[in-house]
Amino acid sequence: MRVGLVLMAMVGVAVRVTGCGAPGRGATVTNPEPDGQIALRNGSSRDAWYVFTRRCGAEVWGEDELGPMTVLHPGQSAAWTERTGCYDLLVLSNPRIVPRFEARYPQQLVAAEQQTAIDLADPDWSPLAEGAYPPGPIP
Repeated sequence: MRVGLVLMAMVGVAVRVTGCGAPGRGATVTNPEPDGQIALRNGSSRDAWYVFTRRCGAEVWGEDELGPMTVLHPGQSAAWTERTGCYDLLVLSNPRIVPRFEARYPQQLVAAEQQTAIDLADPDWSPLAEGAYPPGPIP
């Protein structure tokens, strides 16, 4: 009789473990879509001090992708991971040099397990509109 109770208890535990969300029992198993990467190469003659991204259609820019201690000098590259989707990029020059310059890359598609390459070139830079305060430090 004791053996029967132990066996029934073990079966009860096994049913509870396998019956809660186990595949094949009506549960849905989802795997998150893999991330992609954005790679920015500074092919211009100007230093890139800040790089901001935001989802296409969003109004608020994210954090500086280069981090607080990195400046992307001419010829250097940086890469970072993003969730798959559409992104806008904003690159800013040295905030202490007036005029400040910006380069914008709208609607860059980041695909799963792929690298989206962006080449920053001299013609991409334009003076920041006077009175405009993009993300980043204000001189």
